[in-house]
Order: sequence, then C-alpha cells, then structure tokens
Amino acid sequence: MPLKRRLRPKPVPKIRLRKGAIGVTRADLDAVIKLLNDRGAIVNEIRRELHSTCRELTSQVEKHRRALEIQFTRIAQLQQEIDALKRQA
Repeated sequence: MPLKRRLRPKPVPKIRLRKGAIGVTRADLDAVIKLLNDRGAIVNEIRRELHSTCRELTSQVEKHRRALEIQFTRIAQLQQEIDALKRQA
C-alpha cells in the first residue's frame, strides 16, 4: 500500500510594515489605557456588588432553611400526637 502524502497548510503571509506606517501616537495609547482602566474599575465595582448580594441571599436562604426545619419538626411532632390519640380511641 502506498503511503499517503500529508498535506501541509499554506503559511500565512507576513505583513510588512514600514516604520511610521501606523499613525498611533502616545496620546492615543494613553487614551486607550485610560479607557481600559475605567472599564476595569467598573467591572470591579460590579463584582463587589454581586459578591455582597450573594452574601445577603445566602444568609436569607439559611434563615428560611432553619424556619422550614423547625416547621417540619413541629409538624412531625403534631402527627405523632394525632397518631397516639387515634390509637387510644
């Protein structure tokens, strides 16, 4: 059986740029950096708010879980008392 020849992808041609072909000034770079820093600050603030909200929700869920546990325990106790009264009658 003849060996299959592997096909290699064609190389991507490199773009050759002359110096000064891209007109980006230091002021442009500083403006982009400032925008990125502002966006980072906004994202960090949102992250802090979400973390705070999650903590509040967790505490509320825990309170409701405890309340339900107490209610179910009391329902079970009442059911036992009802069953005991039925047996006596």
